[in-house]
Amino acid sequence: MMESDEAETRVEVSKTSLKKQSTDLQKLGRTLSQLSPRELDSLQLDPELRSAVDHARRISGGSALKRQIKFIGGLLRVMDAHPVRESLAALKMQSNREIRHHHRLENWRERLLEDGDSAIGDLVDEAPTVDRQRLRQLVRKARKEGAQDKDPHATRALYRYLREVLEQS
Repeated sequence: MMESDEAETRVEVSKTSLKKQSTDLQKLGRTLSQLSPRELDSLQLDPELRSAVDHARRISGGSALKRQIKFIGGLLRVMDAHPVRESLAALKMQSNREIRHHHRLENWRERLLEDGDSAIGDLVDEAPTVDRQRLRQLVRKARKEGAQDKDPHATRALYRYLREVLEQS
């Protein structure tokens, strides 16, 4: 009688771990279905899995989407999901890096618009290839646009120039 209790305990633990694994794989499938086509291309998924993910992206919601996510989870259970998780983590890291770079550029732009020449001097220290005259012109135009409530063409041009200069250095 003692042996059957131990067997039941092992089955229960096993069912729990299988359920947790299944839930984790479905979450991974949902995450994959929320990525853009460009991001999915960078992951280089198995063709069958990619097709299932593309199908899930076309489903608007409800029980059909839940079934498709469960199907994706089943596909991931059959194949090794570890490389997919690693690729997804690398994609997220790249995305975070791009976001930080974008914020850095926005901060420089705002600082240039607020501080003027002192910020230009600091930027020249960080990126010696910057053209001071062009930078001053862009800052002056952007300030003028802001004062006149015009479309921010010069502000965008300043951002593009900052991106160009800071990526070179």
